[in-house]
Amino acid sequence: MKKLTILIIFLFSKTICTAQKYGIGTDLISLSSGSLNIETSLIVSKKVTLHFPLSWNPFAINNYKIKHIAIQPGIRWWIWHSYSEFFFGVHLFSSVFNIAVSDERKEGWATGLAFTSGYAWMLNSRINLEIEAGGGPLYTMYDKYERETCGDYLGSVKNIKIFPTRLSCSLIFLF
Repeated sequence: MKKLTILIIFLFSKTICTAQKYGIGTDLISLSSGSLNIETSLIVSKKVTLHFPLSWNPFAINNYKIKHIAIQPGIRWWIWHSYSEFFFGVHLFSSVFNIAVSDERKEGWATGLAFTSGYAWMLNSRINLEIEAGGGPLYTMYDKYERETCGDYLGSVKNIKIFPTRLSCSLIFLF
């Protein structure tokens, strides 16, 4: 009876449980602009992966800032196999921001759906280098102010724009 139980558990684990790869990485371009970011990913089939990037920038320098919190959950379809070579994807985009890089400061939020494509190089069995670009329509709502600290209110904006949402060069660790 004990051998039969072990055999059933072994057969059940082989048919139900499959080895899955996970990835965790960071976008080097975002890091260079002061944005702290992390991306987790999961293989769901031979050519499909789920991704969950999170970006945060709490910094301001001399009243210039690109403060934001952004999430971009998405799915990728790989031409060859997961985490290797060309891919196409789609992701949702949602962000709260406070940006002051010109004469105006914009404070508000944006959300939308975007399409991406990119390429991944396998540097070794555990590390990938990925490049990705993408964009799509975003609904934005924000208030405009003069850029100076406590600047005058200039009005509100609500619109839909075609906007780039991803431009990344990422190091990914696979496990």
